[in-house]
Amino acid sequence: MEEEEEKRYMKEEEEEEEKEQANLHHHHYHHHQVDIPNSQPLRKLPPIHHTASLTQPLPVQPSAQYSPPLLKDWEGAGMCVGGINAPIRLTVRTCDGAKNFELLKGRDDVRQDAVMEQDILEHFHPVFQHFFLEQYRSPHSWLQRRLAYTKSVATTSIIGYIVGLGDRHPENILLDKTTAELIHIDLGIAFELGKILPTPETVPFRMTQVCVRVFT
Repeated sequence: MEEEEEKRYMKEEEEEEEKEQANLHHHHYHHHQVDIPNSQPLRKLPPIHHTASLTQPLPVQPSAQYSPPLLKDWEGAGMCVGGINAPIRLTVRTCDGAKNFELLKGRDDVRQDAVMEQDILEHFHPVFQHFFLEQYRSPHSWLQRRLAYTKSVATTSIIGYIVGLGDRHPENILLDKTTAELIHIDLGIAFELGKILPTPETVPFRMTQVCVRVFT
């Protein structure tokens, strides 16, 4: 038994090493320069004087007035960075002479994400509403806390929209178990600052299926 176990272990080690070598080869093979043909629509675009680079870092301005350097042109070759849809890293130049990288993923089909999201929602349903049934046992306390929760969701959503509050993930939205009201913490991303992050935030506030299911 020990001999067989040792053989099995050695075989797994060999297979793991082969996988690592294959991944290294795949990584090396796919990271190569790709010339962008003149026939591509990208090469036929006229000079752009009204668009900023999406990856241009911008310091926060107390005045809330921003004038980012605009796109000037881009290099005629990109770098293939691997992946199923073969995205290409393009180097763009802005009017201030700086260079930034943009990722071109022309073959991506966002409908796949929508289908996957729909499939997840069909099989995994919100359960937060059960917290209220378990935490507030009497009909009176359940109704009272449910109403307080609903009002706090509406109020914080409106205020968050007005002040441009971002970074609203589950770790920054807490619940007071006594009153069932929401408590927002970590308010550093405010005044539309989330819109100029490296990955811009575009939603005005968080209103997920989990939130809605409690009061519907």
